[in-house]
Amino acid sequence: MASVRTLSTEKVIVAATEIARQDGLQKLTMSMLAKKLNIRSQSLYHYISNRDELVSLVGAHVLNELYQQIVNSIVGLSGKTAIIKMGDIVRQEIIKQPFMTSVFYMMQANPHEHNVQAAMEKIVDIVKRIINEDDVLKKAVDPQMLVGAAFGFIFIDLLPDHRERKNLQEGQCAYDLMLMRLISPSAAEEKGVK
Repeated sequence: MASVRTLSTEKVIVAATEIARQDGLQKLTMSMLAKKLNIRSQSLYHYISNRDELVSLVGAHVLNELYQQIVNSIVGLSGKTAIIKMGDIVRQEIIKQPFMTSVFYMMQANPHEHNVQAAMEKIVDIVKRIINEDDVLKKAVDPQMLVGAAFGFIFIDLLPDHRERKNLQEGQCAYDLMLMRLISPSAAEEKGVK
């Protein structure tokens, strides 16, 4: 068995995230995580109080990684270009991690959840900053609506029934169109998109 002393909350979260990414959230159990870390299940409770907290921390971890990727990718960009780049990153990363849909739904059932909410607020804050620095966007776009629409669209794309009807490229085109309509409704109409 691995020494518990070398373990940290961060290592537990990283291992749990790997399980969720590889096998899905339903396979993320305390016993599965303990096995991956080569420790006894009881040792996990020194770092995580229960599975709900574990799921919350995994969701926050993924969103914090996403946040950092967004920040690194939009350096030097502004306005609509930054929003579209950010939207593409969000879609590409969440599509790779469909378990995040369950994380968001579980969040609603837990009124004390704050990890995912705090990480999500960081992403909303980036959108707010981009919008507030652009006079045209500031008048036309609500940051929370934009983020909500983007994540909602992605989650619907991840539904099994919907995945069968669309390939990834068609989904990306529809997603891009949705973003354009939200950040520039008149431009989308001028191009004949309705």
